[in-house]
Amino acid sequence: MNQFISQIIALSIFAGAVWGITKLLRCKPISPGITNPKRSSLRALVAVTGTIVIIFLFELVRRSTQAGILMPGTQFEHFRDLFPAFIAFLLFLLPAGICVIRAHEPLKSVGISRTNLWQSIVIGFVFVVLMFYMQHNDLLEKLQGLERRNSIRLVYFAFIGFEEEILFRGYLQTRLIAWIGKWRGWGLASVIMALAHFPLRMLIDDKALGTALINALGLIPVSLFFGFLMLRTRNVLAPAIIHTFTNWISELN
Repeated sequence: MNQFISQIIALSIFAGAVWGITKLLRCKPISPGITNPKRSSLRALVAVTGTIVIIFLFELVRRSTQAGILMPGTQFEHFRDLFPAFIAFLLFLLPAGICVIRAHEPLKSVGISRTNLWQSIVIGFVFVVLMFYMQHNDLLEKLQGLERRNSIRLVYFAFIGFEEEILFRGYLQTRLIAWIGKWRGWGLASVIMALAHFPLRMLIDDKALGTALINALGLIPVSLFFGFLMLRTRNVLAPAIIHTFTNWISELN
């Protein structure tokens, strides 16, 4: 419980920093270009559900065949070992991509835009640097001796970071906000993103049902933070960069 409270406090401080930096860098508002927010949001909910089902089924296949499609082990020797993760990346975004194309919605409706691009890059890497310096266990010394496979794993975590941020923040959150309002859309998208990890906590980590649910709910504060980043930058790049390095740094530690 104390760790959870500490996490909330830290993320609240980070959110305040995000607000200040985006003000300083003059991030511009972006119209998502969604003509029918309700219909688009309902499609997004169906697409996200479809993605969760696809990932769940792929993980079942992986466990039964040891094919390693989604989680191909912790060791990568060559960049070609990332090919299954790249295929999973495409499949992860396939339902949402089909919906966007069929509705003739622009890329900016999923957070991919030139607007606030450099600001998002700056914000992303500012927080990455902060994360490096906040770590213990001589993380900076570890970075100096990184092996090639750890660098390859950074690319692997980039697949995960970008696919989740595009789907849940750029795609789902943008539509929910356009339909039910900024704060409710932000909150609902963040909860859905956290709960989407529930079935995989049982499959990947072999957690019991109750433990898996608690772990998934524990992701809500982080999910809210990434959603707030998207709210302030209107560009999926900032949360995707931070998401990628958060996962990578956690593994190095």
